[in-house]
Amino acid sequence: MIAYKRAIEELSDYFTDIRNNSAQKTEGFISIEFGILKQTLLDMGLEYQTYIMEHLKKDAKHDLNSLIDEMRNTVQELKTPSTKLDTLKRNKARYAEVRAKQGQLEARLNPIRLKFNYITDDNNNDSNITELSEDEKQKLASLDDEWNKFQKGMTEAYGIIQKNYGEHKLEMDNTLEDFKKEVLDNKSTFKQTAPFAVDKKQELENSTAIAALSQFKLECIELRQKEEDMKPGLDIFNIDAILYPELTQVEKENQLLSDIWDLKEQFDNEWGVWKDISFYELNIDDIEESVIDYYNKLQGMNKEIRAWPVYDFLKTKFMLFRDVLPLALQLRDESIRPRHWNDIRFEVKEEFNENSEDFNLERVFDLQLHKHQQFIDDLCHNARNQLKIEKSLNEIKRVWEEDQQTNLDITRERSKTANEDFYKINSTENILTLVEEHSQQLAAHKSSPYYK
Repeated sequence: MIAYKRAIEELSDYFTDIRNNSAQKTEGFISIEFGILKQTLLDMGLEYQTYIMEHLKKDAKHDLNSLIDEMRNTVQELKTPSTKLDTLKRNKARYAEVRAKQGQLEARLNPIRLKFNYITDDNNNDSNITELSEDEKQKLASLDDEWNKFQKGMTEAYGIIQKNYGEHKLEMDNTLEDFKKEVLDNKSTFKQTAPFAVDKKQELENSTAIAALSQFKLECIELRQKEEDMKPGLDIFNIDAILYPELTQVEKENQLLSDIWDLKEQFDNEWGVWKDISFYELNIDDIEESVIDYYNKLQGMNKEIRAWPVYDFLKTKFMLFRDVLPLALQLRDESIRPRHWNDIRFEVKEEFNENSEDFNLERVFDLQLHKHQQFIDDLCHNARNQLKIEKSLNEIKRVWEEDQQTNLDITRERSKTANEDFYKINSTENILTLVEEHSQQLAAHKSSPYYK
């Protein structure tokens, strides 16, 4: 406004100067006429003054309309009920913002009045832009009323926002209670239905257990998303962040169960290969090394799993391998003879053919040899000692049948008296030594408890 006023006042002074100067001037015998020039300058000045007044009026109208629209729109916006939390948050922030700058809005009233008063004062300019339209007059006249409506509207908006706040707060409280119940129900369902155990009569399928755990994981993810969605509400209502240890526990135990069932599935896949290998083709050392690795992985898991039956199931299975594999290795020893297998058949009270293709690792476990561990240990110990006797007897036999040291030292000679050929044994010492040595060995074997 000051800039406009200064420009218009400068033009008014300019007009006065022009009008006060004579339109004619005589210099000696020459007379100069300035009338046309004066009028041209006055016309140009008036045109420029009109231009300035138009811009002033335009600015004044803009300020008037802008302020009225802003007050009306702000009240309308803030009085609109909030159906969503983000709208409530925005309205609260907007209300606080408008309240904080209410003084600035009020300060805009008087400058608008001053602009229009200046425009309508005929003494301020020589232009004809002093009249206002009926709409402009009406709006200008209602400015105080608009301000009062704005203040009243702000008070009403505050009541609406507070009412919405209370409604949403109640809804938020109910949502929190429902979510807490949902978390507790999730934990209860997890504890009741999660695969903490393996049915020993009919083992739970790995895929079924893993699918159930995957579903629980998805449900936990959904609950965490709901928790995340509630955070803006907690912020709006100044509610401290709520912890849900039950959900954290389900997430942790679900992950631990997933780890142990993954381990079980890996082992079962390997067992699916091992069990069909025939007994005498088994690489027992490799299998034993793999089982030890699985056992170590199981023991390396969080100690919490040791309270779960599925842990006991796997541990028992790995320990069973630890007991059975050494027995199987002993039974593949070269000392084991058909009579020993007959003794085992009698002991376990089951018929089987150890030389059959069907006699595989699975059949070995079916025989439950670990329940006869002492018997098999003793049998294999005896078999190894019997093999020693067998090898000793075979060696004695080989010596007497094949070794040159058992040959008699015989030479052919001629009798001097009868002049006839005869055979002479030069020495029997080596024979007698072997006879004595082997007789002692045979006597020792016969008196051995392993001789049969």
